[in-house]
Amino acid sequence: MPTTYIIDTSALVRMPEILERSGKTRIVFPEGVVAELEQSRVQGKRNLAALVREASDQGAVIGKLPPNFRSKQSLSSLSRRLSPTDIEIVFLALHYAASGSPDDVRVVTYDKQIIEALSAHGIGCLSAEQFLEKADNEINRQLQVGVQSLRAEQYHYLRTTIISLAVAVPLCILIVRFFDLIVGTLLVWGTVFALAILATGLFIFRQRNRLGYGVMEVLAGLGLGFSVFYPAFDYSKLSALQYLQALGGVYVVVRGLDNIGTGIENSAISHWWPELFRGRV
Repeated sequence: MPTTYIIDTSALVRMPEILERSGKTRIVFPEGVVAELEQSRVQGKRNLAALVREASDQGAVIGKLPPNFRSKQSLSSLSRRLSPTDIEIVFLALHYAASGSPDDVRVVTYDKQIIEALSAHGIGCLSAEQFLEKADNEINRQLQVGVQSLRAEQYHYLRTTIISLAVAVPLCILIVRFFDLIVGTLLVWGTVFALAILATGLFIFRQRNRLGYGVMEVLAGLGLGFSVFYPAFDYSKLSALQYLQALGGVYVVVRGLDNIGTGIENSAISHWWPELFRGRV
């Protein structure tokens, strides 16, 4: 019996080239994975969901548990460790294994909790790279074009972020460096107008490039906190207001990290962030 490969979100996001093997290789995308991608705020993930739908028309399967499915695995024990989508993946793997053999089912994932839950039932897991080595080598050319287009968008987003930062960071440094001169030149109403224009520009930048905005926010927070201690670094002379300013800098850094985490999902390095901070994708 041919091996059934059940694809987790973590593997698909990291390696969308999995879609190119749709056809001769028996690939199953859990319904929860597709829904998770379609409901994402990130355009790249919604585009990936559209490619999964296209793959389902060309041999891949969007898997759904039968209504009467019952597992010996305790749902309560799983729910403490896994998300609803992860639980669906585990139960779907158990369902396919019950129809044949655990050796006929493999889950393609990087999620340590899923791997641990399935190992107790003798069901193996693969990384996306291992899947591409084992799967049929025949490439679905139509899906390959879609995947290449998706990759191009991801790298374009990353390049745009780097270019935007190369322009925005020096500009912000110049504004801070010559702030007194700017305020003295523009006077009160000019300063208010300039700040409004700056705030609007930053908001537009955030909407279009969340990753770049997050990096700028982290740099601003670090600068804000550092300025409290520079140049003396004498903690004994700090006032309560200065301590609050330092904490404000920490808060801005945290907000920046949050924006980086959201923005990076649209890039070609989207899997690095969750691995760095959560140990999983």
